[in-house]
Amino acid sequence: MKNKIADKHHNEPIFPKGVNFTPVPSPLLGSMLKEISDYDELVCLLRFINLLHTRNQKPKWINQNQLMSDEVLQAVVGSTDDIFHALNKCVARGTILRASSDDPDNIQILVLNSFDAEMIIKRIIKDGQATTFDIIENNNDRENIFSLYENNIGALSPFITEELKHAQKAYPAEWIHDAFREAVLNNARSWRYIQSILENWNSKGRAYRDDPNRRRSGQTRRHIKEVGQGTNSRY
Repeated sequence: MKNKIADKHHNEPIFPKGVNFTPVPSPLLGSMLKEISDYDELVCLLRFINLLHTRNQKPKWINQNQLMSDEVLQAVVGSTDDIFHALNKCVARGTILRASSDDPDNIQILVLNSFDAEMIIKRIIKDGQATTFDIIENNNDRENIFSLYENNIGALSPFITEELKHAQKAYPAEWIHDAFREAVLNNARSWRYIQSILENWNSKGRAYRDDPNRRRSGQTRRHIKEVGQGTNSRY
């Protein structure tokens, strides 16, 4: 009898007839789901997509302040700072595209980083919903510097985040990607080692990286010792 009651209880629809459904990009529920290990980041992204879907106005975008003050996120993720940190992870991963206006209100718009994301921003400007926007963080075919650090070294700290921002402005994206790759190949997973690679390329040129005499002489390994890297060092 208890089993029948339990079965009856579970047969009652949790999502009744007429409930709205939010479409979610298939990669988010597939390959990307394996990559997002941070719970707050995933919650923030799903809630953002839900808010975006329920917005009647087109083109669809969300003001960052709206997301920061969202009651659901505040209940699940926590403080405004916690939500902002989770949002930054979404932006760093490239799932959300953020742009900043140049007006006095400094509006921060958030759009899903789909194929038409930049077109949406242009349309917002054209429709007079805001003044000119500059995309301040964007995704590309390669991992950006923040996801490279998280995937190959460890969790971001405020200090490391500032270091990465500086490097992102100072060096080409290809250099950054290749420097991380070289650090992994040499089993020297630390930001200090990667930073030293970038500084060497900047002062000596990229040809220095591919010099066969340098590699035969063991200079790469000596360089690891010079910057004081151990296999467990992260900075």
